[in-house]
Amino acid sequence: KDEREQHVDVAEQLRRLKQDADDDKPLDDVWGTKRRSSSWLWILLLGIIMPLIIIGIIISKLTQNPNEGPEIELKDGVGVLKKDFSASDGPNGWFLGDSESVTSEVIRILNALNDAKTLEEVEPSIRRSPYRSLNSISLDRLANPFIAETISDFELIIGLSKPGGSSDVEERGFLSVGGNHEDGQAFTAYFVEEEVGGDKKVVLDWDATAGWGEINMKTLVQTKPRNETLIRCLIEKKAIYDLEFGDVVYSGYILSDRENGEYTFAYVPLSSNASRNLDGQLKGALDYGNFILPLKENEPVTLRVRFGNEKGTSTVFEITSLEHESWVRP
Repeated sequence: KDEREQHVDVAEQLRRLKQDADDDKPLDDVWGTKRRSSSWLWILLLGIIMPLIIIGIIISKLTQNPNEGPEIELKDGVGVLKKDFSASDGPNGWFLGDSESVTSEVIRILNALNDAKTLEEVEPSIRRSPYRSLNSISLDRLANPFIAETISDFELIIGLSKPGGSSDVEERGFLSVGGNHEDGQAFTAYFVEEEVGGDKKVVLDWDATAGWGEINMKTLVQTKPRNETLIRCLIEKKAIYDLEFGDVVYSGYILSDRENGEYTFAYVPLSSNASRNLDGQLKGALDYGNFILPLKENEPVTLRVRFGNEKGTSTVFEITSLEHESWVRP
């Protein structure tokens, strides 16, 4: 070979050396080490799997109540059990065990209220209440008839009333029935099972249906009672409602009236173990701070409130107790 064939310029030599170096690289150096590849694979798998797990948990939480027991399917608008279930199982067993009879009784009671000429005609179908003298049943309040022809006229929701605090009262299952009056105005009626004359019967919870409290929200705001007062209201919670006076943090809530939209802010001073426990109960009723479940808004609760504290030094409404979650008395 002559000199021209043997001569390779410097640039070509560098190119060949680089190509040889690349050819000699282990695959791990080209594509990443095994450990690095495995790490990325796990990250990818977790990114796919974790959202599916979270969605599954949310669905199971929203659709399953351990106290309700069986699975239900709708048939012509009526809940029908997919398997045998004892009416004595769980606080909602009275409905789940015989849903068709219960819904038929609901229609009968609402129509009896529509047609009643005297209180005596409807009193056996209304739940007894320790507050009856304060919240009498008025036929005038029933002057706007319910539309109650078939079960398809209603939205049925099974609920559970939980006592607040350390009460030893048992939870009570109830049936919330949403519908319309003949003039188009919406209503929500609450039904429970109660023993009447030795027999268990479906009855209307008048106090819950009327949203009764010792005073209504408008009067509460105007009169600012210093004594603890029982109210039924809707409650919601956001962090921006919290206040701080001196060295005391006040956990803030909005309390509102279902009928006319009247509302006020009310607070729990986090100055003692008892008040911090109360705040925890209220937050629990709203799923506040729950990683899985969405925050509840305008949740029905029964509370005791007052304006100011025992010393008279506070100038805000204070929540003093959670009587029970929901408007239905346990």
